[in-house]
Amino acid sequence: MRWLNRSSTRSLFEEWKYNVGHDMMWDAKLPWGDNLQLRFTGSLSRTENDRFEHYLLDYASSGSGADRRNRYDRGRRRNYYYQPSAEYTFNFPNDWHFLTYYIYKQDYRSDSSPRYRLDSLAGWEVGAARHLGELPSARELSAALDVPNSYFGTTFPGCIPWGCVLSILGGRRTNTSGSISICLSHNRRKTCATAGRR
Repeated sequence: MRWLNRSSTRSLFEEWKYNVGHDMMWDAKLPWGDNLQLRFTGSLSRTENDRFEHYLLDYASSGSGADRRNRYDRGRRRNYYYQPSAEYTFNFPNDWHFLTYYIYKQDYRSDSSPRYRLDSLAGWEVGAARHLGELPSARELSAALDVPNSYFGTTFPGCIPWGCVLSILGGRRTNTSGSISICLSHNRRKTCATAGRR
């Protein structure tokens, strides 16, 4: 009789990310003395990750069997937002200004985290001749979906604020500016752990 429970975990994780953002503005003094500003900001991003895990737990008691799991988790996240805006400033004598603006903002986010128990498929149990990171056919994979532990969600809010401001701040300017940023990253790691406890 063994006195220790033995557990081992082998995992493989891979992730891809990208993000694109922009901020563009046009600001000018009009010929009749008022100011007009137009601006457009936004971003687009996507994250994809895959995690494979072979988990084995042997119990000390010979009658308890073993817990063997071949799991695959897939994470997908997409989101974007954009925000156009316009400002118009009426300039009056004695440095009085009346500012009106209009802003529209749209956000979108989609998250999906399906989880699969590959060991529920014939020939995909832990210890079978399958490599860590190997997947069955799409039809077999759909049959292994662990529905209670999976998540799918989408949010799609919108916002349209507008208003006006009366101020005594002055200034004359004509300016056009813009920026674009792009970020890409990739991460991959593999781990293996074995442990025993009484």
